[in-house]
Amino acid sequence: MPSTSIHAEHGGVAAGYIGVLRQHLADGQVARIDRPRPVVEWTAQQLGVHPAIHGVNPPDNDYAFVLPTYLERDHDQKLRSCLLNAACGEQAVLVLVRGSSCSGKTRAAFEAVRACLHGWQLAFPKTPRALLDLLNAGALAAHTVLWLNEAQNYLDGPGGEEAAAALRSRMEESGPLLVLGTLWPEYHHNLTATPQPGQRTTDAHPNARALLDQAVLVDVPPSFTAEALGRVFGRDQWVRVRSLIQIIAPRRWRPAR
Repeated sequence: MPSTSIHAEHGGVAAGYIGVLRQHLADGQVARIDRPRPVVEWTAQQLGVHPAIHGVNPPDNDYAFVLPTYLERDHDQKLRSCLLNAACGEQAVLVLVRGSSCSGKTRAAFEAVRACLHGWQLAFPKTPRALLDLLNAGALAAHTVLWLNEAQNYLDGPGGEEAAAALRSRMEESGPLLVLGTLWPEYHHNLTATPQPGQRTTDAHPNARALLDQAVLVDVPPSFTAEALGRVFGRDQWVRVRSLIQIIAPRRWRPAR
């Protein structure tokens, strides 16, 4: 019979994969771990970034996934600083990019990872069960990004508390490791709310709350400010651009006050 050799440095991870595989086989399932792979191998589309909005009656070839040119804003500097600090440390760090729908949370996270953690690995589990399998397998080694786009999908509902507890345990171990999530403000509030004294309702998210309380928060505004666009276009050109935006997209553009 052919023999199989495993390099010592990968023995722990391999043993974890085997353990999870055995558990799934016992359950009548075949395990498929969302293994980390290099950051540069992930595309924006794979990581959940929204493409550019197509115009009315575009040519047939314009339905391809296309990203608009990225315009950095103030929160980008804070986010990238957080990632660089995490890369220089020896601990696991949780960073949450918080903002409303279509505010640019996922794109900001994608651009920051590509700019700051080019040589790292990235793991993107698709479900709470997949996240738990990844953690149980010990597959999150140092210099890995754990990508949790729409983090409420992992922490709320069936399996969410178990996944949050396992992730808390991994956060207590050595790094550098970055857990990078995106989250709407309302979901963040619901997952971190503490039951009031005297209420008869049970505490639905104790582990999720304890996990999110460790997070470094980076808030993304719902739209570009006039100052941000002015820095991009220049003062005179921005006056013309602003007039066009107000004509063609008055419901999407809201000047900050």
